[in-house]
Amino acid sequence: MHLKHLALFVLLPFTITGQHAFSQNQLILLQPSGDQGGTFAYNLAPDGSYVAGDLNLSPNGARAHRWSTSGAAMNLGLLHGNGSSIAYSVSNGGGVVVGDSFTSATGVNEAFRWTPSDGMQGLGFLPGFTQSFANDVSADGTTIVGASSISGSGQAFRYTVNEGMQPLITMPGNYVFATGQAVSADGSVIAGHTETSFGSYRTFRWTAQTGMVDLGFGGDVGDISSDGSIIVGGTGAGPFKWTQAGGLMMLPLNDGIATGVTANGMTIVGNGQFGQSGPDLPFIWDPQMGLRQLQSYLQTEVGLNLGGFSITSVQSISDDGRVIAGFGQAGSFNRGFVAIVPCPMVSLVPFMVLWSKTRRRDA
Repeated sequence: MHLKHLALFVLLPFTITGQHAFSQNQLILLQPSGDQGGTFAYNLAPDGSYVAGDLNLSPNGARAHRWSTSGAAMNLGLLHGNGSSIAYSVSNGGGVVVGDSFTSATGVNEAFRWTPSDGMQGLGFLPGFTQSFANDVSADGTTIVGASSISGSGQAFRYTVNEGMQPLITMPGNYVFATGQAVSADGSVIAGHTETSFGSYRTFRWTAQTGMVDLGFGGDVGDISSDGSIIVGGTGAGPFKWTQAGGLMMLPLNDGIATGVTANGMTIVGNGQFGQSGPDLPFIWDPQMGLRQLQSYLQTEVGLNLGGFSITSVQSISDDGRVIAGFGQAGSFNRGFVAIVPCPMVSLVPFMVLWSKTRRRDA
């Protein structure tokens, strides 16, 4: 096949196969299940099929929600009576959602696991602790990570249905808090941070074979690649990307955090400060095109019509990079969003270069 014919083929829209398929670029605003309140999207299923977040029913508190990436909403409810709940992560296919549920009467925050068959179930607490928080669930739905705490001290945990909640042994040092923040697709690799009584952070990577390993710097973890070899997040100096092969790399921003990474580690999203001052703005980064503001990328490179919607925070990206989620402003309302990008413009660059070279040779 001539390369100029290949280029014309690549320009056709890609289709995501499986249960959820998209044939064109789309912006979907996540609507409240009861037509009131603001919505927030915090995490995509790695396969891009569902998004976890909450509906803010102020002054009645938040309610954990699961949306399909077509926009269909499901209220996940509460664990124990009046209070609030937030969903922070969802597995492939939307089968497992995790987050926290706060009970006003007792003042207790408890991590939960939700499934369509069992509804919302509390995960309990580590021995000696009175609160728990779930931050992430593995793509296969088997493993949940987070922290259990009491009075300013806390211990990272790993939860499975068979083993229950198990502590991750903290690294040597004067640490008063540790939390698991991200987990690989099969649950075998966990990333998070520890904190000293002086507020100093250390980023860690955990496996059953190595235990909790200090990565040599301090910061929050935003996401981990599906195989656990790439970790992204933020330090006081800005967003970072860490790899097993190359160690720490800082993205060229003065502040902020990377919140999502694709399975191959080639595309990162997050929020950061582009100049010497000003607010953190949503960004997208890849090694071909570098750093761009997400709003501009979606409008000018992808050609997506945002219709006046202003993106204020990006929270997640699917494994294949074709679905992006976060939240922003639609008029006076906060709205979670899902951006479908079946044919990212960055993926066309090498083919367009080859096409132009081939045409010059054929001329």
